[in-house]
Amino acid sequence: MQILNRFLYFLRSGFAEISSWLVLLVTIFITLDVTLRYFLKASIPAGMEFTQIMLATLVFFAFGKAQESKIHVRVEFVIEKLSSKVRHYWEIVVHFLALVFFSIIFWGAIGFFVDSYAMKEYFPGVVPVPIYPARGAIVIGCGLMIIELIRDLASMLRGKGKEVFAPSLEQREIEESIAKIEGEEKK
Repeated sequence: MQILNRFLYFLRSGFAEISSWLVLLVTIFITLDVTLRYFLKASIPAGMEFTQIMLATLVFFAFGKAQESKIHVRVEFVIEKLSSKVRHYWEIVVHFLALVFFSIIFWGAIGFFVDSYAMKEYFPGVVPVPIYPARGAIVIGCGLMIIELIRDLASMLRGKGKEVFAPSLEQREIEESIAKIEGEEKK
């Protein structure tokens, strides 16, 4: 089990790293394209298509790591008012529904990826940009998300799950300030 956990950690981290580098690449690419349009009245051929592929890839590659780290966007104004036991059951329901949702996307994405790869699907234009890498990224990202959701559900059902509650930025800053003050008082 340790080997599997290490492998999954390496996989999630690797794809998250690729995703973070793609953010930088997309930013540079768009900046360069806008600059060229403004000053030279020309743009990068197939710039929009490359950007679309990179954006889809960077979003889906980060899913597994985001789920592992519990940093997905959440709206908790109702959940935070529930008791911890009710919140625990609510989290199980939400994780199960997310698992169903991502399984449906995963299943459909496999078909789209296989068809796209088989026909070597490209965006038409001056520079042919392949579409199937983005479709493959959807399959990989949803697959990693499904694995994490299954792991989370299993640990929640065993009662050993990490609490999913993620404090807001303001709450974290307040807690850090309190800890800093308490640390200074002990000196």
